[in-house]
Amino acid sequence: MLIDTTLLVKNPEIIKGLLDGSMTRYGSVIRWAAGTANGGQIVRHLAETPGLTSKLMTVPFSPILGGVDIIGHGLTYHKLMGIEKTLSSVMGLTQIAAGASVLNLGVSIAGFAYMGYKLHQIQNTLGHIQQSMEAGFNRVEADLNRIENNLNAGFNHLDQRLNQVDNSLDIISGQLAYLYLLVEDSRQKQKSLAKAISHLHQAMLIKEIAALKAELDDRSRFPDESPRSTIKTASRVRLFLSNQAIQATPELDAEIMLNADVSIQGWAVAIATEANLLLEIGKNQEAKELLAVEVPQFKQVAERWGQALINNQNT
Repeated sequence: MLIDTTLLVKNPEIIKGLLDGSMTRYGSVIRWAAGTANGGQIVRHLAETPGLTSKLMTVPFSPILGGVDIIGHGLTYHKLMGIEKTLSSVMGLTQIAAGASVLNLGVSIAGFAYMGYKLHQIQNTLGHIQQSMEAGFNRVEADLNRIENNLNAGFNHLDQRLNQVDNSLDIISGQLAYLYLLVEDSRQKQKSLAKAISHLHQAMLIKEIAALKAELDDRSRFPDESPRSTIKTASRVRLFLSNQAIQATPELDAEIMLNADVSIQGWAVAIATEANLLLEIGKNQEAKELLAVEVPQFKQVAERWGQALINNQNT
């Protein structure tokens, strides 16, 4: 807002503030001086009187005398404005624009100079930072190259060791394959040997049963002959077959089960034959003693095999 210079006469507060320093003029702007309660705030916008700035700058030491001169100068300018009002208004606007241009130019020059100085400092700092970073990156790159070389050497050594281990494993694998063939061959031989032993065992059992059968057939052909030989054979077959039946371990193996079955059945026949022959010749006490010993053993063997078969069926 533009205000006439008559305000300088009509507003003694502004004149007093300029004189005592509580207000400060910046071009066409009156502001509260720094340090006051409203420091920096705008008080008024003025249309500057021509020559007023030079007058203010030439005030020597007495602000009172300078203020009187300023007032007189303002009154003179007021009269001029009364004569050429329109021209004065135009000139006032021109002066404001010119003053603002000069002020802006000064501020721009100072600002650009300061910015150039700061940019130069920033450029120097960035140059130092770049040099430091390049040196750091060079050190890091050198360290990485050294680490890569060490890793390559380590991997090469490890590859050599793995090749050696691979060769050793190939040798061991060949040896294990040979041992496996030996074990398989031995296993087959063991199976064949086990079958041969089982067949031999069966042959022995059948031989004893056949001997008892032959004695019984002879007894039936010659009933008047003495039964002593038949009793002796029955006793021998009983002892042998009972021993085989008791030693047999209950297992679901065909050979074991077959041999155990032959032993148990032959044992039962031998017990019955011997006891019957003792009764025929009047040896009743001997027959009772025989049965008292053999029957509990036969029962234990039968229960053991029965329990083993039941447990296997449950599992």
